[in-house]
Amino acid sequence: MRNHVIILPVDDISNAAAEAVANNIKGTLAIPHPYGRLQFGADLELHFRTLIALEAIRTWAAVVVIGIEDGWAKKVVDGIATTANPARLWHRAAW
Repeated sequence: MRNHVIILPVDDISNAAAEAVANNIKGTLAIPHPYGRLQFGADLELHFRTLIALEAIRTWAAVVVIGIEDGWAKKVVDGIATTANPARLWHRAAW
């Protein structure tokens, strides 16, 4: 897995985009999940912490974060920045 780039959707709505990237770019792997949307408070914070912790495992080359909610994507990217090697972190807030 260290030679794979993980495509990490922030919410379930972004699963299709993450899977499309993974299906079209060799060496990438999407991690779709049914969470994010309709979560609030402690449940939403746990969701963010879980996504951030995925990068901390460090069994892949890099992580690309995809989300429809810019603030949520930034929260995950900023959290990953505290655990990741800065050379491995890229962020594009608005496409």
